[in-house]
Amino acid sequence: MIYIIFALLFVSVFEVFAHSSIISSFMVVLGGSDMMLIILFVVYLMAVMIGAILSGYLIDQVGAKFISIIGLFAVSGILVVYLFVHSPGQLLTIRFVHGLFSGFLFTSILVQLSTIETSVVKGSFIKYSACIICLASFLGSSFGVIMSKHFVVESVFYSISLLIFALGVVSIFIIKEPEVAQRILSFSKYLKATFVLVNQSVMGYSYSAALLLMFTQGTLHYLLPQKIATLGESSSLTVYLLTVFILVSSIVLLLPTKKLFERFSTEIIIIFGMLILSLCLFMISFINLVPILYILMTMYGFGFACVLLPILQGVVEGPSDVNRGIGFGLLICFMAFGVLAGPFVTGVFPTISLSFLIGGFILALCSAYYGFSIKLNQINSMINN
Repeated sequence: MIYIIFALLFVSVFEVFAHSSIISSFMVVLGGSDMMLIILFVVYLMAVMIGAILSGYLIDQVGAKFISIIGLFAVSGILVVYLFVHSPGQLLTIRFVHGLFSGFLFTSILVQLSTIETSVVKGSFIKYSACIICLASFLGSSFGVIMSKHFVVESVFYSISLLIFALGVVSIFIIKEPEVAQRILSFSKYLKATFVLVNQSVMGYSYSAALLLMFTQGTLHYLLPQKIATLGESSSLTVYLLTVFILVSSIVLLLPTKKLFERFSTEIIIIFGMLILSLCLFMISFINLVPILYILMTMYGFGFACVLLPILQGVVEGPSDVNRGIGFGLLICFMAFGVLAGPFVTGVFPTISLSFLIGGFILALCSAYYGFSIKLNQINSMINN
């Protein structure tokens, strides 16, 4: 069961990046404009946010297994429906529905992993899940590009749809729903529990860090290809640089990190990681040498791992079994909002270098505020005690 759930996590992330890597060319074939591409991007992420929040409520009502199976079969069917889309308006509709059920899938899978009772797996959940997310995002993007170039676009949708459908069938028979003493019975109680979770110091720091991390990711993925183009380099260089970032992150995530967490608090590690990411964005803005860019992406991968690991740890340990769906639903929601905010905030500036500088400055400023708020809460706790 453990391996099946890890496979579900991998495929759910893999699927998103595989089809997202070819959606722009798909829109061009349908005659859509650049503005429609932006709208597709916004609509999909907004739908993921809605789906994550809604699925969090449903998971705490009926359990994560039922919601994950719904998400698996729904996403499998939606991928086939893409092949029957003939207009930008139809594509916009299917993107919204797709994002909605992707939110269902992400949230339910993370909840299932976090409720596994085996102590060994419980301790390894964080690093293995983070590593799977990193590798799946890279392999999904590569798969989509390679399949669409050497075969046909339809092959991407058909192959992933079949894989997800097969995992859905297997999940019905293998995955077991853990027993929970009580469920949240009303939406008003759900909203109250949501505000309580966000106001908890550990959860609040995890959610804000998740938003900032994905803000940085959105900024990097939006601006880096433009930066490479201004240098006169091939677009494949972007892929190579992102590959370095993913590989470094995965290696760091798989390394023994227990002693690191015992020596430093998770908040300190998050701030340290965010400052590294901020420094990388600053330096990318004026560095034009390709070897230096590889070094910066190596640093970026290390900083990314330092932030992602404590985020997952905070969300795993924060909620109880009764409101675990809420906890992970909010995590997915904050992450999706961060990805959405990154390109829109930094993309309004006239030059790529200035956009990178602003992105780095925002991250550095938020890191400073993040550290200040942690210190202030510690002082208040000491005074109250």
